[in-house]
Amino acid sequence: MKDFDEIWDVTFLRRWIWRFRLRARARAAIGVLCPDHISQRELERLLIVSQGYLCKLLAMNGISVPSPALVALLELLAAEPSRLDEVRKHWEKPPGPNRIRPDDDKEPEPS
Repeated sequence: MKDFDEIWDVTFLRRWIWRFRLRARARAAIGVLCPDHISQRELERLLIVSQGYLCKLLAMNGISVPSPALVALLELLAAEPSRLDEVRKHWEKPPGPNRIRPDDDKEPEPS
């Protein structure tokens, strides 16, 4: 039977590897997209992340860990940078009853 310390070490190591891979995959995707297809700041606006967040991911300092969903989106966009226009168009559409723009601070009206 494994002791607690050994289990803790394995669990900690697996989490560390998972976070490292998320950061590395995000960094690779950002490297493909910026600056050839889009500026880093414009990408932050498109993804609705705070200003400077992508810079923190690129630094690989171990503090910022992107969500798996964000990494997946970055990888999809890096694979087909032409789809950046689709994301732009998506946010340009007027909000519907169940959707608000990221800049809106109001809650949607109940229908």
